[in-house]
Amino acid sequence: MEKQDSRRNLYDLIDETLAEKNDKDFFTLSIVVGFENTTKFVQAHNNRESILIELTELVKGGGESLRLLGMLRGEDKRSVRVYCRVFQEYADEEWIHRYFDGLMDSIQDTAKAQGFRVMPTTKPEKN
Repeated sequence: MEKQDSRRNLYDLIDETLAEKNDKDFFTLSIVVGFENTTKFVQAHNNRESILIELTELVKGGGESLRLLGMLRGEDKRSVRVYCRVFQEYADEEWIHRYFDGLMDSIQDTAKAQGFRVMPTTKPEKN
């Protein structure tokens, strides 16, 4: 993976994540941390310091905070929509979209196997 020079600090990423979580009806929301050969997820619960500890450990271990990934509840509570948003530092990087193609399919398959009706993926509008 290519490294970016102008990354925001982890506090900014956590604040952005929690603001997004509070703005939508997420079933679950995570910060996706990419490594050369694996992907880890930091659950966006409401304890900012706990998120910081977990995210710091992964970044110190060589991971990069790449994007938000979550599941939005449908109005009927039996449908979900996969939500993904790349952090601005990586928005123009073509490799990031290839990195997640298989992961998105896997998440949708898992939701279907658990009996959820999966709606089309939600991606925020670009400004």
